[in-house]
Amino acid sequence: MGICDAVRSRIRLHEFLERVRLRQLIIRNMSKHITQVNFQPWEGTPQREINFSKGLNIISGSNGTGKTKLLQFIHNNNGNVNIEINDGTNSINISAFSPQRNAQKVLAQQAMTFFRQDVNATQTTINAFKNVIADDGFQTLKSISEYFVYSAEEKVKADDIKPSESAAEIKTLFESAIRRIFDFEVKFDLNKDSRIYDLSFVKNGAQLSPQQLSHGENAIMVLVCALIFGLDSTEVFLIDEPEIHLNWSLEEKLFEFFDWFATEHEKQIIIVTHSRVAFMEGYRNKRQFFERNGADVSISDSPSEDLTRLIAGDTVQLLQGITTKTKLVYVEDNAAKTVLDAICKRLSLEVDVEIAGDRQKVLNISNAFKNRQIENVYFLIDNDNKPLTPDEKARSHKNTVQLERYCIENYLLDPEILQKYKNQDWEEPLKQHIRSIAVKKSPMIKLAQIALENGVSVLPLLDVVDGSEVFKMLSETEGQSQKYDFMTQIVNLIPEDEMLHTKFTELDFLQV
Repeated sequence: MGICDAVRSRIRLHEFLERVRLRQLIIRNMSKHITQVNFQPWEGTPQREINFSKGLNIISGSNGTGKTKLLQFIHNNNGNVNIEINDGTNSINISAFSPQRNAQKVLAQQAMTFFRQDVNATQTTINAFKNVIADDGFQTLKSISEYFVYSAEEKVKADDIKPSESAAEIKTLFESAIRRIFDFEVKFDLNKDSRIYDLSFVKNGAQLSPQQLSHGENAIMVLVCALIFGLDSTEVFLIDEPEIHLNWSLEEKLFEFFDWFATEHEKQIIIVTHSRVAFMEGYRNKRQFFERNGADVSISDSPSEDLTRLIAGDTVQLLQGITTKTKLVYVEDNAAKTVLDAICKRLSLEVDVEIAGDRQKVLNISNAFKNRQIENVYFLIDNDNKPLTPDEKARSHKNTVQLERYCIENYLLDPEILQKYKNQDWEEPLKQHIRSIAVKKSPMIKLAQIALENGVSVLPLLDVVDGSEVFKMLSETEGQSQKYDFMTQIVNLIPEDEMLHTKFTELDFLQV
């Protein structure tokens, strides 16, 4: 590109940005939005007058209360007297998206293509897939590349400019939105040789195609592109459960984008969601909750405590300060919860213990809390002979605690603790249990078995063997059919002054 061409491109880009600014000023003076919808959630329930404000509107609540049905009603009754608009006109330009339904449609369409090519496919099967694709008021989301290319081609026709100039303007428009969420550089230009638009993203120095983005990144990017693509043609965006398959961090960023987009471009966005975002302080004046009340559905801006627990869990209760406990601890499994609950009950400690599911899920939640000013939430993971890596530590909340022993059961296998349950020598029974465990269940068992043959005592091995297998065998030989009840029984036999200061030293944070 010559100097003159470069100057002309900069002028074109400046003119484009100025047009965007003027368009936004015009839109602000003439923006339209839905103010009220007269809607019947379910047959037999009374009709409701549901009010909406301009900007972002969040609809949350339990399943089966008509939230998605409300979005479909708005989309399908545009122009009807049941949809009131702020300027008194009859209709408004609406786009409706459902990421989950979109994925179902795409899969069903692919399956239908296969069945049409298969002479043995029955019409019944094809009809079943047609039912999945049946129009439900939601539009099919395009790919990221399609939104970029369609936008560039439309601008070439509308503004009578070169494809390379159009690509530069579209790149600027989309990148300004994408960077509200991701620290990505967008590369989008026309390949002079192939005359095809090339799109990629630079992430942490690596150049990635849209197909190389993670599932969550792709899901967010598609929605961002859909909204930008609809800037000139849409006044109201209806979005059903945009948080599907996103982690907590991406959920937050996506809703922050929705809020910014609605304000910046004077658009109305109505979102149905189960995201915990609805409980955050910044969205207090933008939300409505649908909740079952017997055979009826109640609608309010304040959720009941039961609904809060159902949707948000104790995480948001802690954030909003409505938990009755002083601490919240995330653990991997029921074994850890059983032991912590028993300890806290013995010591009269007000602590909520929640099961995350596994080590990685605990670390994911820890990462989500890392940058929040919350001190009374903790994250407990087993050792599993896998100490936290420096990278895992850097990404985790400071209150992340890793057990020194393999898992929580190992602490209950301490011979000194077991003697309080039954006064006998426990060394030999524990050795026998370790010898009985199949190597395929726990590779470290083989090393432990060799160590036992060489005269090593049980206690040092409790740091490295999978205690859950040993404790299971112990429970069976002791006639304890309920493993977790047996755990609680053993904890209750430990003197209180030994509990945290001697036997469970890593858990002293419970008392701090």
